[in-house]
Amino acid sequence: MNLRLILIHLAACATLAHAADECSRTASYRVYSNAFYSEESGDVGGYELAIGPAKGNSVGALLYVYEGVPNMEGISLAGIRQGSKISFKGDWHQELIEYPSKQMVTKTQHVELNGQISQRNFRGLLQMDDYSSSLSLRTVSHIWLCKSQHTTGSAK
Repeated sequence: MNLRLILIHLAACATLAHAADECSRTASYRVYSNAFYSEESGDVGGYELAIGPAKGNSVGALLYVYEGVPNMEGISLAGIRQGSKISFKGDWHQELIEYPSKQMVTKTQHVELNGQISQRNFRGLLQMDDYSSSLSLRTVSHIWLCKSQHTTGSAK
């Protein structure tokens, strides 16, 4: 029983350390979000787009997809910005457990995100393989994972 508690503690510490890494990684990024917390289910839902500093027309970003829990690592996207238009592409590599074999498998989805950006909002279309969704995100001070580290601002 003590071994189980130690393993749970180590897993929790690793999760917090990874969240802290993402917080420092995105500290200088502009973050757009529609992330929300459901009181009823206890789940986090929505999307966040953390856009790094531009290098000419080129820009990098991290896309966070929240489906019940915050994903701990953003999907790395490469993009081009021309005025208020912005386009990103990248691949999402997910480590999943396949049932009933319980084997770890890697699922890769191609991600494209195209839209209009301003200081306050991002509106666009997200496509991941066969899935597509319109996104409307607003500027927030930080990504959801960093919420507990900030007392001002909110990523609700």
